[in-house]
Amino acid sequence: MNSSRKPRAAESPSQGSGTGVEGQGIMSEHFDTIVVGGGQAGLAMGYHLSRLKRPFVILDENPRSGDSWRTRWDSLRLFTPARYDALPGSRYPAPPWSYPSREEFADYLIGYADHFALPVRNNVRVTGLSYNGQSFVIETNHQRIEAGNVVVAPGWDRKPKVPSFAEKLSPQIKQLTAESYKNPANLAPGPVLVVGAGNSGADIALELAPTRKTYLSGRHPGEIPWPIERPGHPPPHPRRLLRVFPRPEPQHSCRSEGPPANPCAQRTPGEGEEPRPGACRRRTRSQDGRRQRRPATARGRPGTRGGQRHLVHRSPP
Repeated sequence: MNSSRKPRAAESPSQGSGTGVEGQGIMSEHFDTIVVGGGQAGLAMGYHLSRLKRPFVILDENPRSGDSWRTRWDSLRLFTPARYDALPGSRYPAPPWSYPSREEFADYLIGYADHFALPVRNNVRVTGLSYNGQSFVIETNHQRIEAGNVVVAPGWDRKPKVPSFAEKLSPQIKQLTAESYKNPANLAPGPVLVVGAGNSGADIALELAPTRKTYLSGRHPGEIPWPIERPGHPPPHPRRLLRVFPRPEPQHSCRSEGPPANPCAQRTPGEGEEPRPGACRRRTRSQDGRRQRRPATARGRPGTRGGQRHLVHRSPP
């Protein structure tokens, strides 16, 4: 990774006067762009802004970059191999077909922000966003900041979706969200229902299934074609996910006296003589012994083996 910027060079705001909150000593700053959220999306946006040399700042409510990953359940691993997990301008420091843990990815985000000297302000919680007709106004727990552009990147799934009838369930049923769940020890003994068959729901259900009866409710999202719990093993080539079935042998209409070595051998039509309809026209040698090319209808082409067609079907689920 290479970066020609000086550390924190992008963070060059112009401070205003009289625009803060009276009696609290909170001054106002102005940036060209403010990025709300210091996760992977916010850091990637910061990388591109730094390359354009635009004055900007990244606001993150967590003490460190990537801490939002550290608050997830303990066994969480990324659902994509490491070769696809890198942010712009870098490579992920792990074997390409490994699946990083939450801690490993969070540490990567810290290193990414430090390497490119991205102006991240931690422990800054955005409490309001408005537009005064000239610029955007961001209210935080520390100060007021103005900007010509705002990128909102705190994550779209931060707030759990709890159905309204959840409060009507028996208090003996312990309810957790994917945000509050950490490990199987959080649950009381007995069966469990996981609502939602997305990545998070399927991963949590997979962890719970060996120790208790587990029900997974939700739209069927498909099946993973290879086991992700085997780190370091690449997925199979797409051809291996297909099943090949040979077409039945064609019924040739050619006839010969005695069993020929070639089931399609037949006499060569005489001069001016048209072959019989439906007769096999495959031949390998002419009358003078020279080799002939077979007609296009019998030659091998892509998707065939030795001139015999094969039907390719997807493997059944």
